Amino acid sequence: MKLFNEQNATAMALFFILSTKQYEIEHLKLMKLLYLTEREHLDKFGLFISDDTLISMKFGPALHNVKEIIAGRQQTEIWNQFISKKCGDNSDKLLLEDDSVTFKDLNILSGDALQALSNVWNRFGDMDSDELVEYTHENCKEWKETSNEESIDLKIVLASLGKSVDEINFITHQLESIKPFSIFIDDNLRN
Repeated sequence: MKLFNEQNATAMALFFILSTKQYEIEHLKLMKLLYLTEREHLDKFGLFISDDTLISMKFGPALHNVKEIIAGRQQTEIWNQFISKKCGDNSDKLLLEDDSVTFKDLNILSGDALQALSNVWNRFGDMDSDELVEYTHENCKEWKETSNEESIDLKIVLASLGKSVDEINFITHQLESIKPFSIFIDDNLRN
């Protein structure tokens, strides 16, 4: 069982919102940028930033818990303090809830995570949601078209990134060995 890190997911989303001129972003665009960031970080460092579950959906790959938070189906302790939905005219935009937040407040993320976020923004920040959907459909070979949500197998993602069988086995073993430690830390912090 992966232990979703809402704090990191929120900081990642804030990075992209702060990178826009109006401090707001379409939720579908945000979901694609977050997925691409996790994918890049996994490719370069063999780790996830938010430890969210990767999923296939109709409009491409996404992060499960982030999708549920945006849809209002998952309770949050952190996200809603900083990010809200824009009201009116059926808007699909997310915006900064607390206008005192700056890039300096994202220091909870590692330098590697911030670099992955920056790389993804520099490559894809000018694309709109439709262009990102098309890009992920064509370039994220781990995604498969589905009418329902389906988990994406980590080994398939790694193979899509061009990792060898040995690299795939090493990374999956490393991630599996981190999980019990993360759960132990989380349980002790809650008590």
